[in-house]
Amino acid sequence: MACCHAALAGAAGRERSGIPAGDGESEAGKATTLLRKAVAVGYRNTDAMTKESDLDPLRNRPDFKLLMLDLAFPADPFAR
Repeated sequence: MACCHAALAGAAGRERSGIPAGDGESEAGKATTLLRKAVAVGYRNTDAMTKESDLDPLRNRPDFKLLMLDLAFPADPFAR
């Protein structure tokens, strides 16, 4: 679902998309919220999140960047 909302965010405002430009920010926010929820319940496929082209509209967002940084940080940074 996050990919769908991200794709809608990317299409917002484009000619004949049917999605008003003003909806882009809202759709991107929904996508990021869904990704955060997925991570909260254990989703950790950072490779997929890095490569999935549907998420491209989110890549420059500070909240998406922070999520990716959080995922890159080890669960136990002091473990051997």
